This record gives sequence, structure tokens and C-alpha cells, in this order.
Amino acid sequence: MAPELGLFLELERIQQDTYSRVTPVRLFVLGLDNGIEGGTAKFPGIRYRRECGLVVDHFGIDGSYGFGLPRSPSENEWESFRGGADHAIHSGETLKIAKLTQQGRNPDGFRPSISTEVGRLSTRHWVFEATTFRCEISAEGIRTVAVERMIPADSTDWPC
Repeated sequence: MAPELGLFLELERIQQDTYSRVTPVRLFVLGLDNGIEGGTAKFPGIRYRRECGLVVDHFGIDGSYGFGLPRSPSENEWESFRGGADHAIHSGETLKIAKLTQQGRNPDGFRPSISTEVGRLSTRHWVFEATTFRCEISAEGIRTVAVERMIPADSTDWPC
């Protein structure tokens, strides 16, 4: 029985950007689902286009630089993760691979006039652009599958 791999892409939360410590980011979990009726997926892999604006969090899926599948050297506009002989996704399982971030944008810049005072806490409005996530999913014995998922726009008021 052939595996039935599908995209797992879930919004985890909005949080402070680890690197800038100023702007918020949307944090997504990227992974692969294997259908309940599918066989075991050996040598699973996924790659996606960087143009979508989702960036791999270098702290990994677990915050300790670990990933669910090894990160492959990227090819031009692609980010890639590819499993080896020790990697398999069994029927009914989800393999979480990496965390992806999307940077928020303050549409009005950092001018003080757009701040709102809530008690002593100042906030600014941040926007997350809508984007299309396009990827290719592969495994041993199955044809590479192209998947496309729309990620809607969102916004938040964030303390500064």
C-alpha cells in the first residue's frame, strides 16, 4: 500500500521575534501527514519556495536546533528537508519538521502618533500579509506531489 502524504501547516501563535525583539512574527509548524489508509512513507521529503515569505526558524522545531527531518542544502529559491534510511512516517502519523516564521509589518511605521496608550503600555498595529505556500512532497515509491495552501492575512496590536 502506497503512503498518502499530505501537508501539515498549522499556525501555532503570534510571538515576539526572537532576533529583532521588537516586531511580532506569526509562527507556523511545518510537517507531513500520512493518511490513515496509507502505507509507511520511507525517505520522506518536502521543499518549499522561499518567495512565500515564510522563513525557517533556525532554533528548530524543538528550540534546540533540532528538525523533524534533516535540512538539506537549499537550491536557489527552495528550502528543503529530506529524510534518509532512518526516517519513516507510518500510517496515521504526523511528522512535525520545522517551525516557520512570517515577519509582521507596521503599516504606519514607528511614528509615535499611531501608538495607543493602554495604561502605561504602548501598542502598535501590525499586519501579516496573505501569502501562498507552495511545496513539493516526496517519499520513496510515490510520485512527487505539488501542494498549494493559501495563508490568510492577519493583524494584531502589539506592545512596544
